[in-house]
Amino acid sequence: MNFWQQLQNASGMAAAFPWVVIFFIVGAAALFILRPLERMRIRTAVLLFAFGLVGLIAAAALVSSGVNPASPFYKWIRWAARFFEWIALVNVAGVFIFEVFLDALRLKPPRIMRDLLLALSYIVVAITILSRDVDLTGIIATSAVLTAVIGLSFQDTLGNMMGGMALQMERTIGVGDWIRFDGQEGLVREIRWRHTSIETRNWDTLVNPNSALMKSQVTILGRRAGQPRQHRQWVYFNVDFRYSPADVIDVVQTALRAEPIPNLALEPQPNCVLMDFKESYGSYAVRYWLTDLAVDDPTNSIVRTRIYFALRRANIPLSIPAHSLFVTEEDQSRLERKRAEEIDGQGQEGGGVVFTGHLAHGLEIAELQGDRFPGNQRSRLHHFLGGLKFALGIDDLGPAFALSLGLSSNRSLHILRQVNLFNLHQGHLHTPGFGLRIENFLDA
Repeated sequence: MNFWQQLQNASGMAAAFPWVVIFFIVGAAALFILRPLERMRIRTAVLLFAFGLVGLIAAAALVSSGVNPASPFYKWIRWAARFFEWIALVNVAGVFIFEVFLDALRLKPPRIMRDLLLALSYIVVAITILSRDVDLTGIIATSAVLTAVIGLSFQDTLGNMMGGMALQMERTIGVGDWIRFDGQEGLVREIRWRHTSIETRNWDTLVNPNSALMKSQVTILGRRAGQPRQHRQWVYFNVDFRYSPADVIDVVQTALRAEPIPNLALEPQPNCVLMDFKESYGSYAVRYWLTDLAVDDPTNSIVRTRIYFALRRANIPLSIPAHSLFVTEEDQSRLERKRAEEIDGQGQEGGGVVFTGHLAHGLEIAELQGDRFPGNQRSRLHHFLGGLKFALGIDDLGPAFALSLGLSSNRSLHILRQVNLFNLHQGHLHTPGFGLRIENFLDA
């Protein structure tokens, strides 16, 4: 055999090999132009086909140089070349079937179905090519052990794959849906066999494992059975209590319904509601339905502008939060009144005699001794006792005696030694006399 015949024999296609090469090149070029989004896949297919051609040429060169075709080295080179070649053909055929043929029929199967079919095709191609040169009986006999090893090694991958299949089969989430997941909102761009891609308003793309989507709560925004896709938005503002809520609501609703706003649904119509009463103002909210969920903030800005100018035309200003603060001035009269109340309370709770006097002259009864007071001390004692007040009841003194300090009839002064005014009890006054009244005592 010549080199060309050896090349056809190594490819396993015989005379059809050159036609397969021509159709592959033409088809790949046409799809590269018609389907720009699939250019990466087409480039990969062309690269694999080129590797396959290089392997087939190497295998044909080995046979032409005298290498035995039954040698393991030749067989593995030929098997690898055939595998790359058929994988490239499967990829180009997949792009044509799913992106051209089914698209012309207006059929859009899920992307995960395409990925799974391609993966299954790879496995079939590998086993078919390998079975021509290798006995697969031993491999099939150990398939149970191999399956267990694969299952344990790829349990996360298998979980994501099954999650993606469940999402596609149940049509719970579809491409083009706006969802809220794990505190993030975005547009579902693609559902693959392992993950789901979500594009956010911040121009970011979130890649979430399908198993996480199946295990967590996902909110599909704006979807209701039999209704157009629209999502309710809330815009809050505050107005003072001096203005009637009915007037505020009427002014705002009239302004929002007077002229259409872009991306704002006509039905249901936007409305204004009073939400709550705060410290010094009423809290209001405008509710409207957004048709394009990608422009929520710009539409909210337009609605706030309408609210502002509508209230301004009606001479209703937006509220400024205010608080009431009460301040008490601690002047001298207030301090004396509080001191008197505290002393009265102590007198009612205790069983003793409570004296209040001028603290500048001392809080203890002066030690009085001797038969007479010196002249220069009499005025001081008169001044001191003049500032004393006695809080005694009738039961504290027994019979109706006039209040007197215990002084004897010969005017000798019984000594009251350093008795604290706030601890003076009835026992300090039980002298044998009570004969001389305080006013007589002061005259002595």
